[in-house]
Amino acid sequence: MRPRSCAPSLALALACAPQTAPRDPNAPDDEVRSEQDPLADAALARLRTSLSARAPLYWRTRTADGPRCEPWQPEPDPEDPGRGRLVHTADGARYSFTYQIAESQLQLTDPTRERDTPIDPAPPNPETRVAAGTMTLALAFPCVFSGMSLTPADRTASRQLVLTGHESWFLDEAACTSPKFDTPTLRPLGCASALADPATRTRIDPRPPGPAAKRLRAARRLWLLRARDGETTCESWRHTTTEDDEGQLGRKARDEHGPLTLRYGYAVTGDTLTLLGPNEFRTVRTPNGRAELAHTSGCLLSRPLAARGDIILVGADPWFLTRRACESVRRAGTPAKPDPDCRTSPVPKASH
Repeated sequence: MRPRSCAPSLALALACAPQTAPRDPNAPDDEVRSEQDPLADAALARLRTSLSARAPLYWRTRTADGPRCEPWQPEPDPEDPGRGRLVHTADGARYSFTYQIAESQLQLTDPTRERDTPIDPAPPNPETRVAAGTMTLALAFPCVFSGMSLTPADRTASRQLVLTGHESWFLDEAACTSPKFDTPTLRPLGCASALADPATRTRIDPRPPGPAAKRLRAARRLWLLRARDGETTCESWRHTTTEDDEGQLGRKARDEHGPLTLRYGYAVTGDTLTLLGPNEFRTVRTPNGRAELAHTSGCLLSRPLAARGDIILVGADPWFLTRRACESVRRAGTPAKPDPDCRTSPVPKASH
């Protein structure tokens, strides 16, 4: 059975946020706005017409061989053509987003994968017996909106949320395949980045973490080889675990704007690690006092996980279990890996 469509709420899920005092339940609603301009009237009218006519939208995705255009078929809500689901079928799986048009913007939420899986008959026990056949297994991906939040120290005050879109969507295939990569027709708000990584889309269904994940879970600190300001360094990252298959990496840093905290979240299934982030947190001063500023990214990256001595390999990126192991590789002149991310994305400015 497929999940039924429902109207998404525009709540910004901030991943890996530092522990702070809870907001007052009587605080005013969040002040939500978009960093990007609303769609022009002509583009908005064309979008509504395409969705109502079930004409596909095209997403320019990233692959190892370069950009590729994917058709996504609308399934409008019978009671409201301004909302529904966008569906793409590939490799025996059905990928979908919930969509809605609000504030002259296209919003995408609820990224999901459905896959038909054969089922063998269970042993002949009346309590466990199932018939042979096919079951549709659904996997819901984390939906973290890309953007910024500004949370006042006064927990009774409203929070400012600034949303931004990074993914390029088009109303026709010709525009999608055009070499003019700097002029996308649509940049939906929401969490399209959750399905931007091919390995994340096709990751295995949830299963117990493997041996490498168990070694990772035991580590309280990890060292990553990174290039900063023209120098290669072994960065120390604090590692914490929440559940058997989830954890966080965090470190304190400083830039031209002052101190900040960087944080990634991750989840492990089998021998695959899916990284969420990066996310950046800092304290800023505003005319109304101090506030917590968070920049979030909805990027999900899935990579194979393996253990090699004092190294946990996340794809080709070594996470060192000891500083000695990291320094040995650094002194040998091994090139540093870049910070994992879907792409370089614009960061919205804080409101003043």
